[in-house]
Amino acid sequence: MSLSDLLREVNSAPGVSGCLLFSAEGEVLAAAMPGEFGEAALATLARNTARSITALEASRRRVQELDLTFQQQRVIIKNLRPGHLSLLCARTVNLPLLNLSITPTLKKITAELKAKAALTPKPQPVAKPSAVTAADEPPIAPAPAPVAAVPEPIVAPAPVAPLPPVAPAREAIEEEAAPSADSTLLRSMMQEAQRVVEAAKEKGVDIRAVGSVGVHLHCPKSRDWMVLPTLPVIELAGRQEQGESLVALLAHLGYESRMRLFEMRGVRHFVIHKAKSNLVLHVFLNAYEVFHRVEFLDVLTREAVTLPPTHLLLSSLQVVDASEMFLREVGALLSEHDLGVGSQPETLDASHVSDVCAEDWGWFRTATTNLDMLMQVLPFWKDLPDRDRLRDRIGRLRKSIEGAPKSMRWQVRARVGESVRWYQTPIQDLMAPAGD
Repeated sequence: MSLSDLLREVNSAPGVSGCLLFSAEGEVLAAAMPGEFGEAALATLARNTARSITALEASRRRVQELDLTFQQQRVIIKNLRPGHLSLLCARTVNLPLLNLSITPTLKKITAELKAKAALTPKPQPVAKPSAVTAADEPPIAPAPAPVAAVPEPIVAPAPVAPLPPVAPAREAIEEEAAPSADSTLLRSMMQEAQRVVEAAKEKGVDIRAVGSVGVHLHCPKSRDWMVLPTLPVIELAGRQEQGESLVALLAHLGYESRMRLFEMRGVRHFVIHKAKSNLVLHVFLNAYEVFHRVEFLDVLTREAVTLPPTHLLLSSLQVVDASEMFLREVGALLSEHDLGVGSQPETLDASHVSDVCAEDWGWFRTATTNLDMLMQVLPFWKDLPDRDRLRDRIGRLRKSIEGAPKSMRWQVRARVGESVRWYQTPIQDLMAPAGD
């Protein structure tokens, strides 16, 4: 697929009306812009933007993206290295949806740019004379007799042989295969979560995996198309009344406590690090509480290693401005579990999700937004095993949430709407030791 074809693919994303691809030096490589933009204007835009990014990075500011908002439109410039992509968008463009939609195409464009850069001959550096010491210095020869200056013929540098086609292809493959290190990380985190849960069972302590590791453990068929984690963080759910026993157990398993035991009283969430490792446990007591609250005490021990799939679904649905990782987790749970009513094995309890959203307008707002976004990005995900089944389950769950009778509290809060923040701000690192 040519660069022009890839740009037309980007233009099909919601809210995008044009795009311009140019090199780090400001040379226009391809364009798919509206007709009112002439070649001279695009060349000037590319040249000036490239110079601005170069100047910013020269001042030690690493530029990933520039976002310029105007009265009616918005220009988003993505640094693809090597090269830049300028997107002409509607002012109200949905940025999370835009990024989810174009990420696969951006990877292809970046691979094409790297392939072209690999095939482009680079100027050969001029060899510098090696330094010699006084002892090694050769004796000075007598000056030769002067001769008439004869201009030396200009010799063109020998052409650099183009790399074989396999070289850029391998570079692109290695970029796609880069998450292999992360897959090793995922396997180690799943094994560690299982080790902690089994050790806790032997001591009579109730704890289960939740969050991304919990979803990967519960959805083995979808691991190939879920986004691999990049941070060594395992989320666990436990009982507050067993907090001190849990911290003692984790210390026995090689984790360094970040608090004295008596400080466990009243704690709802704590962070603990594994000694001589970068592995971190986030432990939630009595409820999983990040952007919204997920109650789990009644179902904590229903599954062997993780929370039930319904509560794993809620743990991913509650993320505000969800990234592709969380949306794919929601998709994996819906793909591998049908919707039902009540607690049934390997089934998502649509009535429970609907009840949670019917009681709290903030929960409703976040969950329905994520389901709507998931529905919109499905056409851009090429690796789904059964897109139609997933689309059907998203629609059925969305309809169940919408149709559930809303509480008076929900209706009062709905009148306020988004003018007031409807979610809590996550606390990234609780119970840090003194001096951190």
